Amino acid sequence: MPEPSDTPRRSRRLRGWILLLLFIGLPVLLIVRAGRRPTLLPGSVLLVHLEGDIAEGPSENPLKMLQQVLGRGEGAPSLHELRRALRHAKDDPKIAGVLVEVHSVEAGWAMADELRDLIDEVRAAGKPTQALLSGDMVGEKEYSVAAATERIVSVPESMIMLAGVAAESTFFRGLFDKLQIVPQFVQFKEYKSAAEPFMNEHMSPAM
Repeated sequence: MPEPSDTPRRSRRLRGWILLLLFIGLPVLLIVRAGRRPTLLPGSVLLVHLEGDIAEGPSENPLKMLQQVLGRGEGAPSLHELRRALRHAKDDPKIAGVLVEVHSVEAGWAMADELRDLIDEVRAAGKPTQALLSGDMVGEKEYSVAAATERIVSVPESMIMLAGVAAESTFFRGLFDKLQIVPQFVQFKEYKSAAEPFMNEHMSPAM
């Protein structure tokens, strides 16, 4: 039986070994796991699942990064990951086509437009694409992404609501001129249009 004075020393030594294993073993595991690629058989189909908010890039949360590397990540992939996957599918001869499963998408219209362009690249490579609308409610954004594919299939439970797309803006430059107010803004490039309602009387081509 060890002396009482030896117990804290052994406990500290054990914690040291555990920390050493974590600092050495975990990075090795991540590198090995990241280097693995799924085995693809000829005729494979890439399944793209779109649901909820789609981030621009991979998560910066260390725990979520670990889950993604280990293949246990949850939620929709980021735009960066979708871009890599779709362009790989375009060039990989083992991937015969792409199936896009669209639920409720909370991404912006710019991201939806880029997803359409990526699907167009796959179609231009001669590979079939198909969309499955599986959300409870399908709006313009979901349908816009799905419409980039060659064929759209909807589950019977989905309700499709297409009310159209519109954009409007109120311009105050005419009012400012009557009040003799001269607005002053610093605009960085033509597509930064936040100040246009105060500077112009109508939309510029860039806006």
